[in-house]
Amino acid sequence: MSIQNIQKKCIKHNQNAIYLDNAQSNPNMKFLCPQCVTDLKQNLILINDAQQQLQGLQAILLQENEELNSKNLKLLEETKEQLFQFKSTIIRLIEKCLHSLEQQIKIIKQYLISFQNKIHEIPTINIDSFIKQYAAVPSLNYKDIRDLLIRKLSQISMNQLFQQIQEKLNQIDLGTKSAEEIMISLKQKIDFHKQQPKIICYTHNNEAIMIDMNEIEICPKRFACLDCIQEFNAKYSKIQNLYELWISHTSFQSNYLGIITEKFNKQNQAFIKQFENMKTYFQFQISDFSQKLNQNNDDFQNKLENFQSSNSRQLSDFTQVSIIEIANYLSKSKNKYMTDDQLEQDFNSWAFQNEQYLSRIRLAQNQFEIQQNQLQSSSQQQKKRIKIREIEYKNPSIKELKQLEIMNQVINLQINNQLNQTFCQPKAIRLFKRQVSSTSINQQIFRYDLLKQYSIFQQELCQAMEFNYDNSILLAGSNCQIKVYNFFMGEMKFKQLLNEHKKNVVTLNFMKPSTQFISGSDDNLIIIWSLNKNNSWFCQQKLNSHIREIRAVIINSVDDLIISGSLDKTIKFWSKANGWFCSQTIDEHQDSVWGLSLNETENQIISCGEDKIILILEKQTDKTWILFQKIFTFISGCRLCYINDHSFVFQPYKNENMILFQYDNMNRQFQQIDQIKVKGGLNCVCFFPQKLLKQNSRYGNKFVLVDKNGQHVNLIKLNSSGQLMTEQSIDFSTCQVFGTMSNDGEFLVTWDDRTKEFQIRVFNQL
Repeated sequence: MSIQNIQKKCIKHNQNAIYLDNAQSNPNMKFLCPQCVTDLKQNLILINDAQQQLQGLQAILLQENEELNSKNLKLLEETKEQLFQFKSTIIRLIEKCLHSLEQQIKIIKQYLISFQNKIHEIPTINIDSFIKQYAAVPSLNYKDIRDLLIRKLSQISMNQLFQQIQEKLNQIDLGTKSAEEIMISLKQKIDFHKQQPKIICYTHNNEAIMIDMNEIEICPKRFACLDCIQEFNAKYSKIQNLYELWISHTSFQSNYLGIITEKFNKQNQAFIKQFENMKTYFQFQISDFSQKLNQNNDDFQNKLENFQSSNSRQLSDFTQVSIIEIANYLSKSKNKYMTDDQLEQDFNSWAFQNEQYLSRIRLAQNQFEIQQNQLQSSSQQQKKRIKIREIEYKNPSIKELKQLEIMNQVINLQINNQLNQTFCQPKAIRLFKRQVSSTSINQQIFRYDLLKQYSIFQQELCQAMEFNYDNSILLAGSNCQIKVYNFFMGEMKFKQLLNEHKKNVVTLNFMKPSTQFISGSDDNLIIIWSLNKNNSWFCQQKLNSHIREIRAVIINSVDDLIISGSLDKTIKFWSKANGWFCSQTIDEHQDSVWGLSLNETENQIISCGEDKIILILEKQTDKTWILFQKIFTFISGCRLCYINDHSFVFQPYKNENMILFQYDNMNRQFQQIDQIKVKGGLNCVCFFPQKLLKQNSRYGNKFVLVDKNGQHVNLIKLNSSGQLMTEQSIDFSTCQVFGTMSNDGEFLVTWDDRTKEFQIRVFNQL
């Protein structure tokens, strides 16, 4: 849409037109010359300005059309994804129903054959005997079969998913405005100058033509006439320019608010999707538990019926063979009174299993409802905040011009806080402070300073490091090799190169005596290394039960238990008895295991990984480990670490908050109680595990937690009020940074792929 630059003349004076009168309905009267302008000063606009306005209208139309189509395309793509999910869910449920039908058909066919055989076996000599034996033939319970199949079919009901898809389609913007309505709306956007009221200056009572834009007003009340401009030396702007600047600024702020709102809605939808996935998972679990309960009930009833049937039989009903079997059984005194005990034992066993199923369902339901309520509350509060901001943008004042940037920061901060924090428990935080403050801990300001003179170049990738017990030896990965260094006061001296792994070394752990250490690798192997009489390291044993790459390894304090996590979704326990062997495997994770930590009393283990779940395992009296609690985090976790027996920290993937969990004695569960701000949040890898130091040094008692997050390494301490806080963050400008802290906290050693150097930093108290 454009206006051709053809020279027009006004009709009244026949002079060249330079203005356009938008108020004129007669097209021939719209063009005005300078003489016309003298006679008429209202509703005028330069012809060039009119062309620019129409070009602006063109841009607005294109932008609005693009926004409408993009929004609707996104909704349709999301609907398509939901339908695919619905399709796969329905298929799984139908397959389960078909399987149940096939099982019941098989049972009925088997029963028919069995029934016919039993009927043919009944003697037809005596009618009373025939009736008695026929009554003893078990019948098929079609009511149970019908109820079972109805329960299976009821699972196919997906009304909720249909409703979600319908709600998504209802969000499609129909764009039903008529062309006339669109043009009226667009004209209002460019004709705002017509609505400009006549403004009077407060000093001379003349018409104001300028406005004072100094930060502190010089012209009284800011409005200035020609006399004010001569009288007050201020920074002036046309009132019309101020309106245009304000509209441009509020338009930008409105777009920014739209981006923030879209970001909030997108993350909110991600959380809701996680909850829906959890709900589907719980439904399947409940269905599975229900089947197990019914199966237990059927087994018990069958055993009870067989027992009653045996007791009701007359001596005349037994054959010679069965009588001999009974005599052999009852001749043993220990069997005479065993039946009742056995039945009671079976009953107690089944009752215990049923109670376990119900407890697991109740626990999962409670966790789901708590987090769902918190998310809904958070979502409602944030929507109110966004609505308030929209009202403020639609009803601006001149004073708010100075506050817009602050408002943006506040909105962004509030949204991030609501999205990253599910709930907070002040009472639990106070309990944590008391627990960690029970030991005298150095809470002074500290820093780790780089010792440049001790940096060592290494071209090869180093993804793992570890100090021995007295910090005299440092192990470092070098692709698939291991380098052994003597370490003294920050200086590394190469000693030995080890070559047993076929792929990159990713974990290293020293045992306490410093004569053995463990390495884990991408070749799926864990190797036990020992020190020989010549003070050289050699491969003593290879552990090869994992079928995917190793990602985490920890050892207990007495060096008789190794725990490993892998990309094969398992956690393995290795015990020592004439060599190391795999004594137990936990397969509760649904994806790769990335992090492991053992508590102080070594009766609990926590794990995290790519499946957005934290497992808490508990040690039993027989030294086996069972699942104690499963926490759904809704975001993958790279690393975690126990602070004490009652609390641990968890570092989510691509997140600038580290989560603190505390054990709640009331419900016997770990719960999230706080978040600690840490730098990072970019792409990260799970190597460089968290390490906590709580021990004496030459500076006194120290508490230092090392947390690698993205391209930052965060050093965290306890402040004077018992809160965890970041004391120092080291930016390596790459997420490929790996390292460890010495066991006395005096040195921090790292390697990164940007500098390709081993860098040693020393602890300094400020």
